[in-house]
Amino acid sequence: MNEIEETMKRLDEIIYTFENNNLSLDQSIKLFEESIALTKKYTENIDAR
Repeated sequence: MNEIEETMKRLDEIIYTFENNNLSLDQSIKLFEESIALTKKYTENIDAR
């Protein structure tokens, strides 16, 4: 699996976690921050191609 696929897989996992769990505010913020970082990384990888 390449880096873009791994990033998309992790983003899917985060979305699933948000949709299917009752998260605390702290957990939600951490996942949100991770998703922003992953989205930036994904965009940079796409732009580099």
